[in-house]
Amino acid sequence: MKLGLVKAALVGLGMVSGASFAAAATYDIDFTGTDGVGTLTANMILNVTGTNITSATGTISSPFWAGYDTISLVTLTTPGSGTWNNDGVHTQFRFGGGTDLGGNTTYPIDNYWGLVFQINNPSQPNLNAGFNIWSDGGNQYSLFLAGGVPTGGSGILYNQYNGPASVSAVPVPAALPMFLAALAGIGGITFVRRRKIAKSA
Repeated sequence: MKLGLVKAALVGLGMVSGASFAAAATYDIDFTGTDGVGTLTANMILNVTGTNITSATGTISSPFWAGYDTISLVTLTTPGSGTWNNDGVHTQFRFGGGTDLGGNTTYPIDNYWGLVFQINNPSQPNLNAGFNIWSDGGNQYSLFLAGGVPTGGSGILYNQYNGPASVSAVPVPAALPMFLAALAGIGGITFVRRRKIAKSA
């Protein structure tokens, strides 16, 4: 009886674990856009559970500074962020120059709110910038860059970039199949032990 309960518990654990893993996914988005100044590129890694983006990181390169800077998604728990109409879904964040950018944390990226990212470059303390990115349909996106110019902090960025983006799902980590195989193995061992006990009885 106890072995049967153990087996049932293990099977249940496998089903729950499989369901939770199945609901989680990671997406890699590579955006390239242009405007009158030059070309901007951004790479975003989105961690998604169901339709909610729990976190996102990546890098960005623009004509306004050299090299790549790191970026992070603005969510409801990001210090300094607020909510639109206190609905618990839409976020807003203020960047240099008093620019508010609004978005949400849902996936796929919609064509109205989009996502808001803040840009971090410790070597350029005058860079207080971020961007809002949204879908234009298909693989076309728009990205609005706003905030303080890094050179002296004397200007404000208001630049919109339009261009394509490639979106791909990141493969499931190799550890997941191994974990599920281990659970199946434990269930098999329990079944064999139960057969042996029944035979000896």
